[in-house]
Amino acid sequence: MKMRYETFGQGNDYVGPDAAEDEELMNKIFQSLVKEWGGKFEADRVKYVDQW
Repeated sequence: MKMRYETFGQGNDYVGPDAAEDEELMNKIFQSLVKEWGGKFEADRVKYVDQW
């Protein structure tokens, strides 16, 4: 694992059918993944991404 986000647990509006239909939320998360994936990673550390 090279990077991770907070756990998207039930009740925080990041999961479920409503979240999946929220195009703005899904676009923000997707764009963050694309941006972060292109970055540099330290070989022995997992990067925690705290904002998207």
